[in-house]
Amino acid sequence: MPDRCVVFGCSSVASLEKGISLHRIPFFNDERSEAKRRRKRWVNFVKATRDKWVPTKNSKVCSEHFTKDSFSRQFGSLSGSESNFAPRLIRDEFGIVAYPSIYPRKDDNELTTRDRRMILYHTIRCMQL
Repeated sequence: MPDRCVVFGCSSVASLEKGISLHRIPFFNDERSEAKRRRKRWVNFVKATRDKWVPTKNSKVCSEHFTKDSFSRQFGSLSGSESNFAPRLIRDEFGIVAYPSIYPRKDDNELTTRDRRMILYHTIRCMQL
């Protein structure tokens, strides 16, 4: 089974053609307080739509859930071709500082009241961390 995005409603796989990359949820088994805080924001993002989900060391979120400014560019070659773009999440000296913030788009008639309430609740919680 290929690696897929763990966000509910999204089953993206890494694809160079579509410009989609997968990013492992950082700081697995890291007991430092800052690491726990940063990991919790990622986990809360996924749990906003998947209550009973339990993260593993291999859980990944696709690039579709990040804003464009969450990435720094790295190039695989100097040919200038955009296909050599290898997205990398922004980091500081501690580790990854980017957080997922974009949920899969659904038609308004597909979202239940509970879906809206849970997304709002977890979005607010993530912002408070």
